[in-house]
Amino acid sequence: MSKRGSSSATSISGDGLICCKHNIPAVVKTSGTNDNPGRRFYGCPYWKDVKKNCRFFRWAEMNDDVCEDTNIERLILQLEESLSIAESKAERRKKEKKRIVEEGRKVNEDLRAIRFMLTVIVVLNAFVLFVVWSNQFVI
Repeated sequence: MSKRGSSSATSISGDGLICCKHNIPAVVKTSGTNDNPGRRFYGCPYWKDVKKNCRFFRWAEMNDDVCEDTNIERLILQLEESLSIAESKAERRKKEKKRIVEEGRKVNEDLRAIRFMLTVIVVLNAFVLFVVWSNQFVI
């Protein structure tokens, strides 16, 4: 086996999970290299995502309590909770958007009514001015 790999920013969560810089549990993988065949290691679930730029890696030690199923189950629970929160936020935003659109419609209706009233006032004023002006010439 080759010498130990270095690890990037590592933290241990409150429930004992090894986390990468994204603060999510690292997943346990198995090496397929010629130098370390079958050796277990922790890696960032986003390691292929260039945008996230995380190359977290840490060998799983023999004394580590590596249980991939438990890590996956915990990760699934965390992801389900995150999804639930995101769905709730999306639903609230959808309701807020609907409320704002309805408010906008009411404002537009009010503006139309105000424009109509202003038009009536202008027409009436023009009529009054015409009557007053035409009465000047009538004796």
